Amino acid sequence: MAMTNRHLVSATTCPYCGKFLDDATSIENQANRPKPNDLSVCISCGGYLVFDKLLKPIQLHDSDFEELPEEIRAAMRKYRKAILEMRRTDK
Repeated sequence: MAMTNRHLVSATTCPYCGKFLDDATSIENQANRPKPNDLSVCISCGGYLVFDKLLKPIQLHDSDFEELPEEIRAAMRKYRKAILEMRRTDK
């Protein structure tokens, strides 16, 4: 059975869908803990997030998203697409 390392973050709600958020996992390395300015994607709606200084996931504005390297934007789009597809099949 695979182990999932969940890391607590400052509790809040997703600015896009209102889902309660209080933990995070890393897709690439589950031992990684989030740090300020790390990027994330809401597991409920696929909204793009960034962690603030208190590790609260907040909205990643479109202008900030567009300033990211293409490789990072492409990865985030891929994760969002996977989340949205997963949510469609859950219904």
